[in-house]
Amino acid sequence: MATSFNNDPSQVLSNVLNAMEQVVLEVVDEDTGTVRLIEGENQWVRELFPHSKDNSVFRIDESTPFLQDFLIDGRLIWRGNKNARIRSGFWTEVVSKDKALHLEAIAIRHASYNLLIISNQAEEFTFRQNTLQSARELLQHNDRLVEQNEYLHERLLAILKKPTKQNNILTALTKAIENAGFAVLITDSDLVTIIANTAALKLFEQDSIQDNLSGEDINKKQSKPMNVILHLLENQLPEYERIISTKSCWDGELCWMSPPSTLKWLKVALYPVVDEFNQVKNWIVFANDISNLKYLVQRNEQLALQDMLTELPNRIAFWQTLEKQIATNTPFYLLYVDINEFRRHNEFYGHDEGDKLLVELSGRIKRTIKESDFIARVGGDEFAIILTQIDNQQWCEDIVKRIIDCTKKSFETRKSGSFNITISIGAANFPRDAQSVEELMKFVDLSAYNGKKVKANSLQFYSQSLKDASHKLIEIENDLREAINNDEFELFLQPIIDLERNQIVKAEALIRPESSRKRYYLP
Repeated sequence: MATSFNNDPSQVLSNVLNAMEQVVLEVVDEDTGTVRLIEGENQWVRELFPHSKDNSVFRIDESTPFLQDFLIDGRLIWRGNKNARIRSGFWTEVVSKDKALHLEAIAIRHASYNLLIISNQAEEFTFRQNTLQSARELLQHNDRLVEQNEYLHERLLAILKKPTKQNNILTALTKAIENAGFAVLITDSDLVTIIANTAALKLFEQDSIQDNLSGEDINKKQSKPMNVILHLLENQLPEYERIISTKSCWDGELCWMSPPSTLKWLKVALYPVVDEFNQVKNWIVFANDISNLKYLVQRNEQLALQDMLTELPNRIAFWQTLEKQIATNTPFYLLYVDINEFRRHNEFYGHDEGDKLLVELSGRIKRTIKESDFIARVGGDEFAIILTQIDNQQWCEDIVKRIIDCTKKSFETRKSGSFNITISIGAANFPRDAQSVEELMKFVDLSAYNGKKVKANSLQFYSQSLKDASHKLIEIENDLREAINNDEFELFLQPIIDLERNQIVKAEALIRPESSRKRYYLP
């Protein structure tokens, strides 16, 4: 019988949070990252926050660097006047030499309360690790199958080319293929099956409820392996006729879909057996069910390379694609798209509407560019686009104009309101402006940032003058920091006088370099 906590709701909440491996912190001061533990208590909490005992306040500091960085995003939520939330995503904190915590944080503002919820995601992390391990094991299994395919292929060729009686050949083939862990079929020159092993018959069985089916219907469900393979080849392989006519080997993946319940990914290989006159005597066909491998690979690619919100490729996928594009040594333009004043939009409409904007904008841009171009979400409100096969600035400007035009149509909110946005776009050319991923990304980011100053739709191409101006500004900032550290400034109060009353009414504070020191001139 379960324990009842009807008389103590706080105990219920505490037990639920502990069971869910969560802790709730009240944000006392969002500027300094000062918090107080209000609900939830686990051993991992004490390890992560050793100063969280007895309901006392403590600061989130550099001992938890990822969480400290997340507070910057959290402040946008906590300083707002509307209910909102934002997630950190998963991260890992090393709390001791032999222990690491896998965590996720949520910053929440609700009914004037500022909260920070931290979850221990050990189970989710383990699940993902197990998924990756399963994928690795399946890949190793696939490698072993490839080796078995090659071995069996050579053995079957030796049998089929050996001059002997037909009955002896069939007996030898049957023994060779029956214990194979995958489907093996031997056909004649017209691709009519001569012999198939048990694995082939089992692989091409279709899952179905056979109750109330006639004998003819049941036979239809028991598909002939070679008929299915030929049908898939004819429909999914444009070069099928060329392969058969030229007596070529082929291997690849085919998708077998047969409603209502059959969906399998097959790894299929075809090998011709020719006589001394180069005429096809037989075909050897191998087929493996790789559905699990396909699912796990796609699943892990999605986790690692896809942005979950927009379903676009993420920054990692973009980086890999950009490196591959550079390796081709083909000219292209790289665009960096930044939404102007996106944080103010989030503060005004809420983060749910901000997410909705990102999804809709990404869809509009994707429909505007060519299918061969590549778009990814590389930051909170930032997208990167590779315009392939373009080495003409005017063509690039035309595409950017279409991208800007697609954003001019109003965006609708869930509450039937509407709003408009502007974007800033930086552009750089490979190989003229840069020859590496790092430089290209740096230059387009600089260009987009420079365009944001006008707070309107803008396109800024990278140029040497832009780079020089940026370097000059950095030098001035460094000089100013050095001057402050060396106490090289003097404070002056310049009086402001009311001439009618002949009185000093206020003063203007001026900070100037000491006369004997270096002078600083801002541009």
